[in-house]
Amino acid sequence: MKKYIVYLLVIGCCITFFGCQDLEEDAKGSLVADTFFSTEGDLDAAVVAAFKPLISGWSGFNAAQSYVPVMGGDDVTTHPKSNKLPFRQFDLHNVSSDNEPMRWTWSQLYQSILACNSVEDNYEKVSTTEEKKNEALAQVCFVRALSYFHLVQIWGDIPMPLTAEIDLLIEKTPIQQVYDQIYEDLEFAEQILPVTWSEEPGRPTKGAAKALLAKVYLTNAGWPLKDAAMYAKAAAKAKEVMDLNQYALLPNYADLWKLANGNNEESIFSFQHSKTTGTTFWFTGIASMPEAEEGGWDDVFSEIQFFYDFPAGPRKDATFYTVFKKKVDGEIVEVPWQESVQNNPYYQKFRDGAVDEENPWSAQMGTDFKMPYIRYADLLLMYAEATCMSSGPDEFAYRAINDVRNRAGLADLTENLSQTAFRDSVIAERGWELACERHRWFDLVRTEKVEEIALKRHPEDIPFFDLPTKDDYLAPIPQREVDKNPNLK
Repeated sequence: MKKYIVYLLVIGCCITFFGCQDLEEDAKGSLVADTFFSTEGDLDAAVVAAFKPLISGWSGFNAAQSYVPVMGGDDVTTHPKSNKLPFRQFDLHNVSSDNEPMRWTWSQLYQSILACNSVEDNYEKVSTTEEKKNEALAQVCFVRALSYFHLVQIWGDIPMPLTAEIDLLIEKTPIQQVYDQIYEDLEFAEQILPVTWSEEPGRPTKGAAKALLAKVYLTNAGWPLKDAAMYAKAAAKAKEVMDLNQYALLPNYADLWKLANGNNEESIFSFQHSKTTGTTFWFTGIASMPEAEEGGWDDVFSEIQFFYDFPAGPRKDATFYTVFKKKVDGEIVEVPWQESVQNNPYYQKFRDGAVDEENPWSAQMGTDFKMPYIRYADLLLMYAEATCMSSGPDEFAYRAINDVRNRAGLADLTENLSQTAFRDSVIAERGWELACERHRWFDLVRTEKVEEIALKRHPEDIPFFDLPTKDDYLAPIPQREVDKNPNLK
């Protein structure tokens, strides 16, 4: 079986990110690990390089294409025509294995995983303290767990390499085994990672590892594994994060989306985008603006029914952009979304710093926005749901969801709800609170609500060819990968 060493991958990232152009390579283009993994600086460079595929390129969490695999959620939709076919395929649950952004997503997640594996294979060689070595390993365990979590949610059974050697005929690993590895990585990370990093807010912390583990447990309690015992584990792990006393809801929801407020006290883990390091946040400005009125790209915007169902208040006002500016005969006129060419509300969460609202046609293509992956509101809602499903909706579960609702300008949730009614209320609240943050689709899948929500699609949104079924819950592995490795069929 043909294999080759992939240390070059890590160095490729390092050259781009750190300018480490003096590193030695052998005649085959593979990095000599004994040369690279020598100093503490080398080790840290390799750790940071493992993050880069997640926040750069065509389908990192910085790009509009990263929304392709979550377009099945009712919080996002796209242009019914134009060049948005890859987005529409998921929006309509009619996905081709040749979907190009999905191939990019697959590739970039595995780049990150292989970079993590390279660190794990070589960190012991570095001349530094055991504490520093373990901190490095804990960080890449977090990154690898996050990457595998995204992969397994999208594709189900997937290849699971755990070393830096590439097996070109690797077979798929069953979902349960992938999750077992995710547990192992995060359980190690939560033990080793510090509660905070001095002046380095972008690195994963103890709270981030625990919060991600809570999310993984909650996911496993639902479809497809349906391990109900995981609800109690998710609730307990979320409570551990709350007890760290490191995080809190910002008083004003709109402040979450200000460029100057990156890494705020609500952020448990955020992707650190930066134009100066080549990791620009591209899903901003023209990517999330209407084309006809403001010259945007119409990549992702809101479904109409989701907007109508969204409770009025300051959270809704901060979430959506509903009045567009348009030049008509040299004059600027305002166009409400109902009268716009696309006839959909748009999201304004990511416009700050990219758009001059008095002259939106001058929008930048990207910013340094720190995109939250897990924030405290998400954690509170995870705790509320997991507590409800494990032991019933007690006062602490109510307090968790009500904190989120009250910040949004909503009254407390109705008391004495049944377990099912409370859980459904939490899922709805998660949709509104985390709209356009790449959570809604996965929530609908794990709670098996995809079919139910599809029946609510507004007639003015893109119509389905056929209503979705559970066959649409997972994506086909990219055809190019199957062509290279028949074991992935």
